[in-house]
Amino acid sequence: MSKAKKFKNLIKKKALPYAGKEATKKEWVADLASLFKTISVWMEEEEIEYRVHSNDFDDPTIGQYRSSILVIVQDDYEATIRPEYTAPRGGGAGVVIKAGKKSGSNSKRLIRDKSDGTTKWKVPINSSSAVRKKLTMDRFFDLLISVFRLEE
Repeated sequence: MSKAKKFKNLIKKKALPYAGKEATKKEWVADLASLFKTISVWMEEEEIEYRVHSNDFDDPTIGQYRSSILVIVQDDYEATIRPEYTAPRGGGAGVVIKAGKKSGSNSKRLIRDKSDGTTKWKVPINSSSAVRKKLTMDRFFDLLISVFRLEE
C-alpha cells in the first residue's frame, strides 16, 4: 500500500467518528428544542410563569452546542431545566430539573429514550428505578411537585 493510500484510509477512519458525532449533536439539539417547546406549551396552557434563554454547552462526548434553558418561576420557587448529555449506554441522555426556594438543591431527571428509533422523553418512577414512563403533562407537573418538595 502506498503512503498516499494509507493516508487516505487513515483520514477516512478518523472522519467517521466526527461525522457521527456531528449527527448525534444535531439530533440531540433538535430533541431538546422539541422538549422545550412542549414544556413551554404546557406552561402557557396552565398560565405558569417561565422564561427561556439560550446557553452554550461544551460536552466531552459531542462537543460544543447551543441549547435552551427553561426557568420556571412560581412565587418564591424557581426550577431550572437544562440539558445534560450522557452517552446512551442504558441511562440515556437527558435533562436535569433543579428546583427549590430560589435555586435549592433538589433535582430530578427526564431521560431521552431512542430505543425504538424515535425520541421519547421519559420520567424515572423513582430515583433508583430503571422503570420509566412516557413524559406527559401530568407526569411533568408531578415531577415539579416532587422537585419543589410540595407533597403534603
